[in-house]
Amino acid sequence: MKPVRIFHTECPSPQDLLDGRAEGPVLRAITPLIGHRLHSQIIASRTQFEEMVRHLGTLPRRDDPQKKLAVVLHISGHGDKDGIRIGADDLDWADLVEILEPFVSIGGAYPGKRIVVLSSCFANKQKLADALMRGGNRRRVPLDYLFCTEREVEWDHAAVAWTVFYHLLPQVDLDEKNSVQGALKKVYGLGTTLHYWRWDKKKRKYKHYSP
Repeated sequence: MKPVRIFHTECPSPQDLLDGRAEGPVLRAITPLIGHRLHSQIIASRTQFEEMVRHLGTLPRRDDPQKKLAVVLHISGHGDKDGIRIGADDLDWADLVEILEPFVSIGGAYPGKRIVVLSSCFANKQKLADALMRGGNRRRVPLDYLFCTEREVEWDHAAVAWTVFYHLLPQVDLDEKNSVQGALKKVYGLGTTLHYWRWDKKKRKYKHYSP
């Protein structure tokens, strides 16, 4: 079993905060029991998000005994086909690629898989993968995996889906597409569809899958 490292950013509206609609409390309660390492925080602005990702980009260290573990940047918040909202700031996909650069760039020094999770409405319409490919010539690999929810997803449905996803992840071989697809099929059986975009090293492009 291989746990992962999860950096979770939550971008709720003020009303979400008052109503207790969030994924963070569920992930904080469950993922450590599975064996994952998790840091979760609320992000209320683009500036905070940029600072958090820049800090995450300093992760690789020579003396890091767990640097072969996959590292996940999990973004929970409101969004649509054009991008996501961080507090009062709307970010389109080009903005997001720019902000994610420190995380994407750790690949040269960090041998573990790098994964982004987008948990927001209509995230399956994202254009992030295309934008990452356009900058791929500067990188060894743009990003190993991008996982997304789809359509209008409720907070509780998303929280359950990602909890099950992280429960299954230690048994998944991220180098085998059938293994990853099998996990998404199990989540689908519970009522929520998750998509992935997987980087194909041979064809140098992203391959999409949803159950």
